[in-house]
Amino acid sequence: SLARWMLENRLYSDNVRWVVQVPRLYHVHRATSPAVTCFQDFLHNVFHPLFKVTQDPRSDPALHLFLQQVVAFDSVDDESLGERKLWKDPPKPADWTAPHNPPYSYYMYYM
Repeated sequence: SLARWMLENRLYSDNVRWVVQVPRLYHVHRATSPAVTCFQDFLHNVFHPLFKVTQDPRSDPALHLFLQQVVAFDSVDDESLGERKLWKDPPKPADWTAPHNPPYSYYMYYM
């Protein structure tokens, strides 16, 4: 939707680049969406469309054009909240089924 919005509003420019913010809201999606049962599902929802259009730009021309303008992804959350420490052998994303958010370092590693 963001890619279509950018095109519809003629915001494409060779002089402008985009940073996409990805809120660290796994815990919200886990609680409200039956499609998100683990952290792997969350990552899939964010990145699968990007990988798909990278492999086949004709599958979504608007997203393909938008990705040419993206220079970074930013993970956002309430930084004033404390973080749990990550343990020595953290679970793989498909095994993270806890209802709470993974630590920031876990997000960054997999993103």
